[in-house]
Amino acid sequence: MIIRHMSSKDIKLLKELQINMHLEEPTLHPVFDEVAFDEKFSKYKIEDFPLNKIFLCIEDGKIIGRLDCIVEQSFIDFERVAYIDWVFVLKSHRNKGIAKKLFEKAESFFKKEDACLYYLFVAETDEARGFYKS
Repeated sequence: MIIRHMSSKDIKLLKELQINMHLEEPTLHPVFDEVAFDEKFSKYKIEDFPLNKIFLCIEDGKIIGRLDCIVEQSFIDFERVAYIDWVFVLKSHRNKGIAKKLFEKAESFFKKEDACLYYLFVAETDEARGFYKS
């Protein structure tokens, strides 16, 4: 198992994760538009956004988990603040410490970027709330 940040070379793998995510949990996001996904990602090169990161958990050449985050510079108090806005692990790989490892990678990135604190956006599901309480 490898935890690392995403590069533009990983877009195909990320698309496969999105497809698998919808197969395992169709109610999570009922519609996955592969064409729109390709069009949106073709407009951006993730390397052009050094304070935006998608951390991936890769096992056997497939992405099984991801965490999306950003560090922002405030021009009010001049502090850097980070946000985690998406954490997902395929249902078939949960309860193995993957999300914890993704969080550790994000926290290391936040420290490197001198973020003084971070905010976590939490899904309104019992499973998500249970995870974050643990």
